[in-house]
Amino acid sequence: MDRAGNKIMLMRTVELDDVPPILAIQSPIDGSHQNTMTIEVVGTTDEDADLLINGELV
Repeated sequence: MDRAGNKIMLMRTVELDDVPPILAIQSPIDGSHQNTMTIEVVGTTDEDADLLINGELV
């Protein structure tokens, strides 16, 4: 309630999605070693997923 006596009631519906997105990395293969300054990562993830590398959206 504000100072003028006005009230407002809001209702919200919240859905919890506790299923993590799938991330499948095809390359480089697990356990491989690279001796280059850059590396190409190839893979797939769920369509609605956000992918971040070092905090940056890619």
